[in-house]
Amino acid sequence: MTVFTGMLWYVLLNPNLKAEPVDAAWISAASGSWTEVFRWNTFGFLPFPDNDDIDDYNVLIALDASPSILLDTKIDLLHLELAAGFIQGSHSLTTEQGFLWRGGGFIGGNGNLIAPLNIIMTSGTKTLRGFSVINHQEATWQSGDVRSGTSGIFQNLEGAVFRNTFDGRWLSDGSRPHGQFSNIGTFFKQESTDTTLMDASFMNSGQVFIQTGKMEFAGPTTNAGNIEANADTALEFSHEFNGTPDSSILSLNEVNFSSQLNIAQIRGTYSVANATTLSGKETIFHPETDLIDLGHTLSVRKGKAYFNSEETIAPQDLLLTEKGQILGNDLITV
Repeated sequence: MTVFTGMLWYVLLNPNLKAEPVDAAWISAASGSWTEVFRWNTFGFLPFPDNDDIDDYNVLIALDASPSILLDTKIDLLHLELAAGFIQGSHSLTTEQGFLWRGGGFIGGNGNLIAPLNIIMTSGTKTLRGFSVINHQEATWQSGDVRSGTSGIFQNLEGAVFRNTFDGRWLSDGSRPHGQFSNIGTFFKQESTDTTLMDASFMNSGQVFIQTGKMEFAGPTTNAGNIEANADTALEFSHEFNGTPDSSILSLNEVNFSSQLNIAQIRGTYSVANATTLSGKETIFHPETDLIDLGHTLSVRKGKAYFNSEETIAPQDLLLTEKGQILGNDLITV
């Protein structure tokens, strides 16, 4: 007869009871697979980190070395802190209570990091290519640039909030197509007073609020949602821009379309209080544009500006340089 005593007996009588979460850390300077148990500080006494009926895991990956870790099965954790090293693979990694992203990143395999509750992005440079990071609820980008590449996608889902609280750079590594930031939820730029650069492809079908400083979209931008900018802010589109008929750009200050190589195609509601500056290759206000206001000042500094919105253009001041051309069917009065 087997006799159970102590904690084991208590656990058997309470099958839903779990011990305190296990703090697991990757300790191998060499690359390897997530499921290789001796690469973890649990030294094979426990399975590889993956929540189960017995144990939950908090995982730290923070070696001075930068190993590649193959995500060779679906993984569920409580927390993940990633400061160095690169995760790749075709499976999903879910961080049920939080993901702290301080460095390192994700480099291929088209897998997913799924964050049901929160993501905090801080400290060093982060890499995102060939992998998706999916925010379901709350993400805060506090510091550290992001380098994105082909198929590197950050998804801010419907109902989720992404907060940019410093003057960061979400860079493209030069690969094509660009890495992508997909916003279906709400994106805030707040607290920081200088420029945030979004060099990845930005796909917006949600809400974008620029509350402080300047926001420059330096990658291909598609707006099927709403972009709003407060007074004393600046909004610039320095790459290809496409707006849909149901979209809107609303600014209490100034907007600049400045791409030297690509076309800005504006549709939907457009209302700017202070100034619109057109300094790119070609800017087109299509008939699907509800052109409420270009601002007190319209500047056409360079390139071709087509006004075909079927509205009357009536800025208080019109600045037209010898490098700029105004074309189209709209009546312009000053």
